[in-house]
Amino acid sequence: MLTGTALCLGTAGAEAQTVPAPPPPGAASNGSASDQQPSASTPVAPNAAEGNDIVVTGSRIARAEFAAPNPITAFTAAAIQQSGNTNITNFLQRVPALTGSRDSTQTSGGNAVYSNPFGAAGLNELNLRNLGTNRTLVLVNGRRHVAGEANSAAVDINSIPTDLIERVDVLTGGASAVYGADGVSGVVNFI
Repeated sequence: MLTGTALCLGTAGAEAQTVPAPPPPGAASNGSASDQQPSASTPVAPNAAEGNDIVVTGSRIARAEFAAPNPITAFTAAAIQQSGNTNITNFLQRVPALTGSRDSTQTSGGNAVYSNPFGAAGLNELNLRNLGTNRTLVLVNGRRHVAGEANSAAVDINSIPTDLIERVDVLTGGASAVYGADGVSGVVNFI
């Protein structure tokens, strides 16, 4: 299809150029052209660099002016204790965004939908916005928690002691830009 077609590449040379500074206002322009050109020792006006802002995009440096509101639901330890639930997963299933979460009765091995050949019986896994337990990032004190079963990113919430939890923050907006592919459906941070 491209038989007989030639490809020719070339580069253009880049050379430094000097732009003469405009004469100060009120200066007479009686001199010759060589008098109007600034010499190499002529200082540049101090306000030559003012007026233009440099905007850097694609930076991961956190800045207050770029903080966007995220839908965060926070639960305190008192609210968890007053609910009467025996584990944190049963408490968090009251959050509308976590209705697809798996608890220990669904991962017992007897349920055909969630039976797992890797022996994942009794796991409590969170599923934000019903995008799957592998798409929910679980943090403990702001750090990633280890997965609860083999070949999966899903975290077993049973491994987090309920009595040591001071607060649970549930970020239901997509957070993959900040946290990576694990945070596609959102983030649950146990503090």
